[in-house]
Amino acid sequence: MADTPTITNPTYTTTHVFSTDDVTGTFDGLTQGDVLPGEAPVVDFTATPMVTKEGVMLYPVDSEFGFYVTDFVGAEEKIRDYDYAEGWVGDLTGPAGEQLGIVVSDAPTDSFRTPAVLGTWLSGLGFNTVKASTEHYSVMQNILSDQKYPDDPDAVYQLDDNLILLSQNPDWDGQYVSDLLADPVTYGVTDRNDDGVLDIRDLLNPNESTIEYDIAYSSDYSVTLKDDGKLLYRWGNTVKRPNDIRLEATMDLPDEWSDTDPDNGLIPLYKVTAAELVTNHTITNNPNDQIRPEDFENEAAIGKLPTYTIITDYNLDGNGPREVWVTTDDYYSGDGTLYPAGTILKDEWLAQQAAVSSLAAGGLASEDLLEGYTNAWYTTMDREPFEADFDANGDYISGPRWRLQTDKYGQDLPGVVIPIDPSDPLPITSDEVKYEVGADDTTVINLLDWGLPVSPLSISAGWQNNSGLVSENGLNMTDGFDVAFYVKGDIKPATLYDTTLLMEYEEIPIHDEAVAINGTAEADHLVGQGGNTFTGGDGDDLFVLSYGKDGDTVFATSTINDFIDGEDVIGLIDLGVNDVNFDSKITQTVVGGNLEISIDGNRIAVLAGVTEELTIEDFLLINRASDVPVDGTSGDDLLVGTPGDNVIDGMEGNDTILGQGGEDVLLGGAGDDELLAEPVDPVFDAAANQVFRMYQTAFDRLPDRPGHFGWTSAVVAGTLDLTDMAQAFLNSAEGVSTYGALTNTEFVTAMYENALDRAPDGGLAGWVALLDGGTWTRADVMAFFADSREAIAKTSPVALEYSQAGYQQDYTDEAYRLYVGVTGEEPSVSVIESLTMDLAEGATMLDVATELFASDAATALYGGTTNVEFVELVYQTLLERGADPVALSLWPAQLDAGTMTRPQVISILAKGAGAVNAQADDLLDHMRALGQDDLLVGGADDDLLFGGVLSDTFQFDASEPGNDQVVGVEAWDMIEFVGFGYGTAAEARANMSQVGNDVVFTDQGETIVYLNTALGEITEDMILV
Repeated sequence: MADTPTITNPTYTTTHVFSTDDVTGTFDGLTQGDVLPGEAPVVDFTATPMVTKEGVMLYPVDSEFGFYVTDFVGAEEKIRDYDYAEGWVGDLTGPAGEQLGIVVSDAPTDSFRTPAVLGTWLSGLGFNTVKASTEHYSVMQNILSDQKYPDDPDAVYQLDDNLILLSQNPDWDGQYVSDLLADPVTYGVTDRNDDGVLDIRDLLNPNESTIEYDIAYSSDYSVTLKDDGKLLYRWGNTVKRPNDIRLEATMDLPDEWSDTDPDNGLIPLYKVTAAELVTNHTITNNPNDQIRPEDFENEAAIGKLPTYTIITDYNLDGNGPREVWVTTDDYYSGDGTLYPAGTILKDEWLAQQAAVSSLAAGGLASEDLLEGYTNAWYTTMDREPFEADFDANGDYISGPRWRLQTDKYGQDLPGVVIPIDPSDPLPITSDEVKYEVGADDTTVINLLDWGLPVSPLSISAGWQNNSGLVSENGLNMTDGFDVAFYVKGDIKPATLYDTTLLMEYEEIPIHDEAVAINGTAEADHLVGQGGNTFTGGDGDDLFVLSYGKDGDTVFATSTINDFIDGEDVIGLIDLGVNDVNFDSKITQTVVGGNLEISIDGNRIAVLAGVTEELTIEDFLLINRASDVPVDGTSGDDLLVGTPGDNVIDGMEGNDTILGQGGEDVLLGGAGDDELLAEPVDPVFDAAANQVFRMYQTAFDRLPDRPGHFGWTSAVVAGTLDLTDMAQAFLNSAEGVSTYGALTNTEFVTAMYENALDRAPDGGLAGWVALLDGGTWTRADVMAFFADSREAIAKTSPVALEYSQAGYQQDYTDEAYRLYVGVTGEEPSVSVIESLTMDLAEGATMLDVATELFASDAATALYGGTTNVEFVELVYQTLLERGADPVALSLWPAQLDAGTMTRPQVISILAKGAGAVNAQADDLLDHMRALGQDDLLVGGADDDLLFGGVLSDTFQFDASEPGNDQVVGVEAWDMIEFVGFGYGTAAEARANMSQVGNDVVFTDQGETIVYLNTALGEITEDMILV
């Protein structure tokens, strides 16, 4: 019964032989082959092995791919607890010791009990179970009711479709779904999934583990949302959670896929015209043993479907002539029911009834109902999910499921063994079984099966997407072909021998800029470098825009003349757009009957005649190796990026993540994390923190910037120590007025209160004695408290505003006005970063203006002007008005006399209120137009976020509550609220209030403190909902 590949003369082939080195232990991507000496192994080869009947020694596995279960509560993901209880693996070797494969045996599946209808399995006496969940309402209603469709008036028992929501949102919890959707304004229900309708999917988060929230229930059944956006109907009292054993295989791809073309500096692109993965293994007993190429789960690969005949005018039941599909022969269902020839599999009339039901109105109807499929379609044994379906030419209609070959159907035929002849009555005998568990077999999957018009694996770059990262499921993504295998619930040992990639591919022409690119009547992959005019023609076409550019480019706009939504796809390769930042980076605007698409405000394409926005499914988003991706572990990590663009994921633990510049995505994950997007200067920042604490200790206030910078520079230069600084503070007018009249007891008490933010303890008497005896001076005591371990631990995060990055951020306004005033142009990202750093390091505005004045732009603007003309032009450029008579008499006279230079005039005017007010709006617009610099996502628990210079986005998710702090928020930063259900920015801002020097946001279990910020500084245009 082994599958046979259709590719007989591949362009490229490569094979991987499985071994215990492939066993993955953590979501961080740790495999047994990566374990270093002294580290805890994923596979414990020192343990007593379990020996199979074939003599293979299996050793225990410790991994995170399982769950801790609690009855009537739910399941929680495991951590590496080193109990080595997640299964067994062992190497299969030949007579000469050659590696032949791996033998796998899973640990028993864990399960937890639930209240009635909340589970996915029904358990009875002896804890025997039967599946009680499905993606298809028609299957559920056939089991629980006699209704033919929702609201069927002829049914003896109609299902209760009036569901009650369990939610973490207190305003939604316990409410009827129908009530929430009927009054979305009152309840704050929004179209969270951007599908254009309000339905139950906007109320639920994907959920497979908990029964306490993100589930809706009635007296008959419950509903949860799956990761793929489908609803899962449940009516059981138990949930099963298996322990996976996950294997990782990485295979080389053709060298030419990665070699840069010396003529144009571009990496060539290739269209993959055929690709199959051939895996040799033994037949398993679990229909959910997944194969995940590049970590894709593909529900579009479905194998052979039931055979049927279409009757276009069926009316035997008197419900009116309409189209139905009926069975061609007698077949049995999984429960032994005979479906005689002529049994209806799909009925247009049923679809019509379902469409007007109350179930459909609430978005609770599954696709099978709305398309008229019956229970017989899903439960007839006349199907073969693990065999490919070919057309008359031998081409794929659909490949088999991306699963290892098993003996069972799975899905809506759980536990049903596949027979040789599906027309045989049940129960079948052993000689009628099509697949024997444990027998050697070959599974061939079609890697180009895909549910959308263009597969990401149909282009070479798609095979290298996210290289250098670890997927959310723990697969290490490389510039090779990466594939994961999940073995679930196979207690009886299963063997995986090897897997082979077969491919056919051809090079795709990469067209120059500003040329026309025309497709054919077939499916084309068309690639241009920008400013191209595309005409795809018929077929499902991929249009790759501005190839070879990066996300900072000002794109030459391309035009697509015949883009068809649902057939064609936009390709964005290495432009920094991904599933996470798509909504913040991509803007779509209909102008004059055409759709304009921009990345970070830069227009990249115009789609002629397209008048509605596209969805993310209309884009192919590929990003090959980022500069340096960095990923954490389940423990506490210090993760440091590079000056380039990084995606840094702290994962679990209390992490410190340093972006070090570039356009970074910083993901805290679970735990209390500190996310700093800009570079840390270890010398300046350490001294700056000392000076910050001295101000707090001496005066219980934030430093003034000139004073702080001066003292910090002196500490860096080594010209004074903390005791000298403390003495200077005490001798100052503020110090004398604060401490001059205090007793030593009162003085020490003030040190406790200012530096440590608490009342004195028993140490007070000792400190007073040192002062009274003259052993220590007050400066000694102040310096000690300011730099004590407790004071350091309690340093306010506001100190980040006084770091090198904080100063750089603070000088954005000055840098912008100087550059505009000197050049008449607005600065680029790199110019802003350079000028602000110069100012942060101590350069004066005159220093910067003088240097800029030597530029070509300044010469072009002011060269050849008289001093009067110069002054008039500066006023027009910087103050956006004409110079007044006083200015025209004052400035030119000093310039003529040589007592003032032109850079001095600009630097003085750039500081003034006139320039500040005149440039304020332009500054804000320009900073936003430059696009997002860093994305900071703290994740769950308590996090500290500091974006630094440029426009950053701080993202908060209602499903990951905590107590977070944000430092240095600027007018051009964005604050994104995900999953809070807000309809407008005003709704989000209504949850903010001024508390002392801070702005505090509180809602739905999330608290965010914007430190040292006034409420008026956070405006609605900064808020994304």
